[in-house]
Amino acid sequence: MRFLIVDDDRGKTSALQSQLVANGVAAEDIVCCDSVASARKAIESVAFDAMLLDVLLPARKNAVASGANSIEFLRQIIDDGVSVAPRYIFGVTADPSAMRDFEAEFRSMTLQIFHVAPGADDWKGLLASLVLFMRRTKAAESAYQYDIAILDALRVPELSAVASQWPLRLEQEALLNNSVLYQVGSGVGDLEGRKVVCAHPAQMGPVAAAHAAESIIRCFRPRVLLMTGICGGFSNEVRLGDVIVAERSWDWQAGKWTDDGVLLPSVDQRNASGRLVALARTVSSEEVSAIHKKFEGNRPSHVPRIVIGPMVTGSSVVASTDIQKAFRSQHRKMVGVDMECFGLYYAAAVSAEPRTEVLCVKAVSDLADREKSDNFQEYCSYMSAHIGLRVVALNFQTALA
Repeated sequence: MRFLIVDDDRGKTSALQSQLVANGVAAEDIVCCDSVASARKAIESVAFDAMLLDVLLPARKNAVASGANSIEFLRQIIDDGVSVAPRYIFGVTADPSAMRDFEAEFRSMTLQIFHVAPGADDWKGLLASLVLFMRRTKAAESAYQYDIAILDALRVPELSAVASQWPLRLEQEALLNNSVLYQVGSGVGDLEGRKVVCAHPAQMGPVAAAHAAESIIRCFRPRVLLMTGICGGFSNEVRLGDVIVAERSWDWQAGKWTDDGVLLPSVDQRNASGRLVALARTVSSEEVSAIHKKFEGNRPSHVPRIVIGPMVTGSSVVASTDIQKAFRSQHRKMVGVDMECFGLYYAAAVSAEPRTEVLCVKAVSDLADREKSDNFQEYCSYMSAHIGLRVVALNFQTALA
């Protein structure tokens, strides 16, 4: 269980932290912040189960503490959805006047307010009960419900390639959250007995992908979340048809454009599952060649390779050579670009337990730094579906070994 303590009083923070540890919470699962700014940054990168929030907080370190800052922070994460709100939020204060002045607003957005002060020990029992309740609730919820979730941006040709090439029995399509279409089913053959959900969002892009991935993880709790399909590649790193395994991704557009037209990037990398990337490295060139030769349709004359490296994400297809130079400068070994991978990885990184292993496998259907072509989209969807299947099958085989 992950706890976030937001309090600028070191004595109060230490008391809360010690009490959580005494009740079985691991010290490394407790993050302490002393301002709204630091708390906001913390919840943007980590999903917390519970937050203990001081009623009076400074907006920044060493600034004046105010109840208005705490209230505004709560509104941002609860009402505005700016960040992922902790599931359980509690107020904390040692100041009786703060209780009187802000109790009504705090109680409307938190479960309870703890009075943590010298000589006041009631809060310790309440906190112990909270930890016990959370532990029992998490134990009931922590089991994975599905083995594999496949989330692709396009129904055709990306997800249709999975449906036709994977050994699956899928049920009728349904709608999740008014924006994600999905089918549940089960595997046969190498996936015998595995519970599977296949889905695609109503629109493309990193925001839609992040929302869809978060919805899939929350509703189906899969062990593995996989994205297959097509992407752009760079001619000095890959060829048409090569299958990219994205070991990491980030939003190349994040940052600031200067008056001179130069992007000053703010790179927030999110990684694929190290285990799944390692398994992708074990897929042999002979296996790739056999998959390539079985495709009946338009395909490259050469046998593709599996290329492991960074793939960046942006909210639009970029044809401008100058803009491509700007985002390619962010990593010298960048191999591909798409519109969804970072959203997928971000959603998995900030999701609650149980942790879902995530991987994006896409084949190069066009070279981003050359003239674009749609000739190989079906082939690339086919190749990425098969390589993704091989990695997932290896994952469950080695887990049982």
